[in-house]
Amino acid sequence: MEALMKNIWRIIPVLLLSVAMAGCSDDDDTTSSFFELSSTDLECNSNNVIDVVVPIEGQTYKLTVKSSVDVIWTTKLEGGSWIVATPVTKQSGDGEILIVASSNPTNIKNRVATVTIRNSVNDEIYRYAFTQSYDPNQMAQKEELYAYIHYNEDRYNKEELIYTTSINKVEGNVSISSLGQEELDKYNEDNLTLYKLLPTDCYTLPNSISFDGEVSALLDIKFNKKTGDLSTSEEYMLPIIVSVDDRKAELIWLVVNIYDRNISRSVKQFDFYNANQDITTLLTINKEEGEVTLSAFTEEELNAHNSLYGTSYMSIPEDYIVMPASVDFDDSDLSKDVKITFKKEVGELDEDKEYVWGIRVYVDGFPVSEIFMKPRIATPVVTMESKEYKHILILDQGEKKASYGFNLSLDVINQWEFTVEFEENETALKAAVDKYNADKGTSYTLLPKGNCVLSSSEFTQEDNEKLVTATLSGDGLTLDKDYLYPIIPIGCGNSPFEVKEKITYVHVIMETKVESISDLRSINLEANMLKASATDGGNNVGNLLAYNNYWQSIWSPNGGKNDPKIDPVYGVYLDIDFSNKPLSQAFSFNYLPRNWPNAVPNEIVVYAGTSNDDLKKIGELKYEDNQLPFADKTWIGRVSEEDLSKLSLYSLKESGATLVRLSFISSRDKTYSNNSVKNILGYDYTKWNNSGDYPCVALQQLKIYGK
Repeated sequence: MEALMKNIWRIIPVLLLSVAMAGCSDDDDTTSSFFELSSTDLECNSNNVIDVVVPIEGQTYKLTVKSSVDVIWTTKLEGGSWIVATPVTKQSGDGEILIVASSNPTNIKNRVATVTIRNSVNDEIYRYAFTQSYDPNQMAQKEELYAYIHYNEDRYNKEELIYTTSINKVEGNVSISSLGQEELDKYNEDNLTLYKLLPTDCYTLPNSISFDGEVSALLDIKFNKKTGDLSTSEEYMLPIIVSVDDRKAELIWLVVNIYDRNISRSVKQFDFYNANQDITTLLTINKEEGEVTLSAFTEEELNAHNSLYGTSYMSIPEDYIVMPASVDFDDSDLSKDVKITFKKEVGELDEDKEYVWGIRVYVDGFPVSEIFMKPRIATPVVTMESKEYKHILILDQGEKKASYGFNLSLDVINQWEFTVEFEENETALKAAVDKYNADKGTSYTLLPKGNCVLSSSEFTQEDNEKLVTATLSGDGLTLDKDYLYPIIPIGCGNSPFEVKEKITYVHVIMETKVESISDLRSINLEANMLKASATDGGNNVGNLLAYNNYWQSIWSPNGGKNDPKIDPVYGVYLDIDFSNKPLSQAFSFNYLPRNWPNAVPNEIVVYAGTSNDDLKKIGELKYEDNQLPFADKTWIGRVSEEDLSKLSLYSLKESGATLVRLSFISSRDKTYSNNSVKNILGYDYTKWNNSGDYPCVALQQLKIYGK
């Protein structure tokens, strides 16, 4: 028993603490951030709206807040001026909320107000719905509030706005009239208000009203545009008396507030890609006090906007758009993202015109903003990233295959799956080859379609580029014959994407592998194949084709003035053009020096490529190492009769070389007992003098070999 009593005494303090905490308070948050509301005047329950009936003489209600300093809490009042709730600003930490409801000396019926208390630590919302008592044995009175919206743009102001209220049925002859300043002064005195009497030229009241057997009737009060001229800083009152015969039956105290409003306008642009699919975009609508609805601009309204603001908008057809008619907000919402769907047909509209979907936002039937949804209509474009011409060598050995890779690229961030298609019609392919031959002066044969196989050109949503490989086969091809295959992208299947018009001509030739100089063929030089630097003031390079003549670069400081005398990279150079018959594997050359050997080549570097911009070194020759000639009628190897075995074989870095450059780095003077070397590359020609110490190079004859 003694042990039992000790345990009871231990439990009692805990029970007392529980009782103390079980009053009007919430204590669910036991973390470091907390918010507790308590009151001896009102119930504290965040689960339901608390209905509070205020006595006719008025009453003050107090609530106590216990809160950590990091928690923000607010008090919001919605309703008439008969009730005041403080504080009105955001608070943090401990505090007190006072709700003061005034008396009802004029016996106003249906006085209502709502006070909402929120906090930032949890989702608990405390709502108190206040209704004030009135004396049903006295004349019925009620307070109502009307917000008159006046727009700064007069075109939005209607000639007449109607406010409707209801009147309970009474028996007898009913008349409607307004009260004057004296009655309003007494109202202001009783209710501690400062309302001004609404001017009589701002409104119209009906003379009478009919109930037509109903228990109530609607009373329409018409406000004209003069109401909008009143001050927005004042509150106006329209006191309306409903009389039956000589008896006052009902009194309506209508508070009229004037609000100036500007229509906000904005343009929301977004990308709409013509991709054969609908696009849903989000439009943020701010929460407003009232019913928010959306309405599309009519054609007439859009034309009026264009005239007023100098725009040239065209309306997207209505059946291309899906848009909600209204916007529903939750209590905690400050705004809402509304989904607006633009159907795939929008992508087919003219990209050069300004198409918009005009939206007017209304609150309780009043326009508040205009939004123009403006799609940037664009058709994605696929481009083939490839040169116009590509030379491909197939060796007549093994699988007899070669490959060429090129990229397809999309000009926007990819969101789709599609496949690029290529021309396969043989008639179209042959027509492309014929045109190429006519333009370039060639006579290539169309490569059989089966000899060119393209890898997959299917894009996934992750692909913005796609590498496509053309596998080229030598099966059935004639050795050393020139074939051409045009790779032509023509579309993207069912997708409306554009494909940039472009053709890559793949020049295919099958040859045996070059193993030695003897595998090369002799190539006839023509004048249009030769070009040399430092020719202004020198001898014409075409002299290499003439019997018993020679080419020599500029040799005198008094020579030409226009050409660069010496190139900073190549010195003096001689270019050979192979564009009519590109080299696929290798090159070699031989030459005779001029019979007067004061400018014989001492060092030559050989380059090959397709233009000045992509030349690659493929070999070099030096005076002693390669036995370069200096005597009259002597070839490389210093032999009197040309010996191909003395020549060097220069393998190309890449097939399809259309330009070979012989770069003369230095020359020798081999006259008499002279053996001096003159550096061409790096020589400052501005310092030439009459001493004869100036570098140049001369050749009498040139032969070339290649494959």
